[in-house]
Amino acid sequence: MFDILCGTVWTMRRTGAVLLLLLMIFLPGDGFSRPFQWPDKPLFERLEIEFLAARDLPERVAVSRFGDLEREGRTRLSQFDPAGSTYPEALIDRFVHLEFRMGTIAAAHAALIPRLQGFITDLNHTILPASGHWKADPDTIHQALYRLIYGGRAAVEEAWLQSESASLPSLLKLSDIELAVPSAMVEGVRVQSGDILLSRAGAPTSALISRGNDYQGNFSHVALLYVDATTETPSVIEAHIEQGVVISSAAQYFRDKKQRILLLRLRPDHPALAGNPDLPHEAASAMLARARKRLIAYDFAMNYQNDDKLFCSEVVYHAYRDQGIELWQTKSEMTPAGLRAWLGGMGVKSFRTLAPSDLEYDPQLVAVAEWRDLDVLREDRLDNAMMDALLEEAEKGLRLSYPAYLYPVAAGVKAWGKLQQLFGHEPQIPEGMSVAAALRARSLVEKVYPLLRKRLRNAAIRYRQEHGYSPPYWSLLQLARQVLAESLPDLSPYLVRTRS
Repeated sequence: MFDILCGTVWTMRRTGAVLLLLLMIFLPGDGFSRPFQWPDKPLFERLEIEFLAARDLPERVAVSRFGDLEREGRTRLSQFDPAGSTYPEALIDRFVHLEFRMGTIAAAHAALIPRLQGFITDLNHTILPASGHWKADPDTIHQALYRLIYGGRAAVEEAWLQSESASLPSLLKLSDIELAVPSAMVEGVRVQSGDILLSRAGAPTSALISRGNDYQGNFSHVALLYVDATTETPSVIEAHIEQGVVISSAAQYFRDKKQRILLLRLRPDHPALAGNPDLPHEAASAMLARARKRLIAYDFAMNYQNDDKLFCSEVVYHAYRDQGIELWQTKSEMTPAGLRAWLGGMGVKSFRTLAPSDLEYDPQLVAVAEWRDLDVLREDRLDNAMMDALLEEAEKGLRLSYPAYLYPVAAGVKAWGKLQQLFGHEPQIPEGMSVAAALRARSLVEKVYPLLRKRLRNAAIRYRQEHGYSPPYWSLLQLARQVLAESLPDLSPYLVRTRS
């Protein structure tokens, strides 16, 4: 069993936080029309030296330096005009710089992590809605929000990941805003009808969706919450590849394996709510009624402009669009040819689409709460590095493949599945997925990734034993590249070169 394309299941039976953070910044002169480029290796080497020095700082000195940065950040934030129309480029750059520097100190002195999280939360709550007023190119604004929000998240998480003694709270409450719609208590948080759930599952295809676009992200799946006004019973509406759009209980949703879950809510000052405070509930109600009326097939092509079939993001997108709200104001691009080849080989046809991660940067929404686990985040980090290495090689012609003898077998399974459907059973290969796409996905999930992930984990353990600390992300990525290069002979015919 494994996740594919939107994090659902198919039953084909102490290191430098700054190092990771600065991976997310554009190099000078980088344009928005192409994917982020990693900074040069010497930069990371300098930052690692700085971090290692910070670990040796006395606690009082570290607290003092952190406090100076924090005071500067909060002073700048208090002086920021949230209604201003000018894009504050220099201020955004400074805020990103402060996040990274505070993150470095907090990574070495875990007692400072809650203060780092508090500053970043306040920063996001102030800057994100203000961005809706800026008179600038949408791509420029998207880039700024990505750097600020993704960078801040990376700062906090890297700090937690480097702490050997701190205990990461499984629930992070980010906002207490409420709307005039039905609500219910779920996992320690009052959720509301129309809320949006972003999540990241643990399968390699989830990593592919999270990392596989021009702006690498943290989430691979989107779902819509509905709360019954009479019974206060919460339900989750989401698209699964095996079944299309389904309705499940909130308990079932949270019971399924996920690496992280982020709860988003429409901003209470959204203009559309002034005329209709019940709008989020109406959006969820309409999608619920549609899902109950007939089976909505899964959209493997990921064409968000057609709502006959729906993939996970489309469930939320069309629910709100039908109420006059266009979420995902900036659509994701999948520019690299290698990435397009991998996704195209799994049935994707639209390479400008609704990436789950991008919803985190939508100024119409506010983050309410997040659920995560420290040990699971460590696994998430391994997944990111391994997938990044694979996608780099995809640009050099590396392709997913499968042994030719499996095709007729899988074709028979596909045909048998059509018969199973007549008797109400789910086919082993989902309807709408080709035999070749299913075999490529199987290669990635059952053959390629387990071997690579195991070897990368072992390499990271050896690095820690040799250096006395876990590999910084740049080093982890280098390890992933080495593991992949050394493993290619063992992974034939599941990974093949189409060109030099």
